[in-house]
Amino acid sequence: MGRSRTISILVLFVSAAAFGAMGAHKTLLRDGFVLRGVDGKLAGKNGSEGWLFKFDSDVSDGRGIIKAGTAVELL
Repeated sequence: MGRSRTISILVLFVSAAAFGAMGAHKTLLRDGFVLRGVDGKLAGKNGSEGWLFKFDSDVSDGRGIIKAGTAVELL
């Protein structure tokens, strides 16, 4: 899978995870926002298939924010 495809998939799940973690009253990252050079850790989920990405620093698109330490599920 190419780097661009991986980043695009990550963006989709970041938006979905931010919605669940922040609640409906918070502003999400814009749809299509591309993450480039984001530091974090990729780990397998405990007890089931799947992957989580945990951010090492805050990520913002100018409107919404995902706090450091937030883990999002990847396909």
